[in-house]
Amino acid sequence: MLWAALIRTSVSRDLALGQFRRFLDFIFEHPKKDLLSDVTLTGISKLDESLREELIAFLISRSDSASALATLRLFDSLPARETWDKLLPSIEPDPRLLMAATGAHLWHQSPEATDCRWMRIMAYFLTGRLHVPKETGDGWCGYRQERFG
Repeated sequence: MLWAALIRTSVSRDLALGQFRRFLDFIFEHPKKDLLSDVTLTGISKLDESLREELIAFLISRSDSASALATLRLFDSLPARETWDKLLPSIEPDPRLLMAATGAHLWHQSPEATDCRWMRIMAYFLTGRLHVPKETGDGWCGYRQERFG
């Protein structure tokens, strides 16, 4: 989940987790949440255009996230590139951020990788695509402090 890694690396952990929680709230409250379980770049690219634009617009609604995600422009074969290009601000991609994000997330047990993995699993959980015992779900919802209702 490169987009999440870029956000996670570009700001403090607390701020990144707050942004992930806002995104998960967006998914949980969305009337088409059943279509929003796969939040990978490929999963986002498979959404119909209007839903994809709505989701990406939400992801880049904070200027720090928009700046971080502009780095995705470094990839010529970015899934749904036309939508990203249409919505991202006209700023130069930051290859140093890409290097830092990749390095921070290579070790699967790093806090950065764990935070991104949590966010991905929570999208499946909150959309009903993943079922777990209540106690497990409660623990996931309380990851690093806040809870979802």
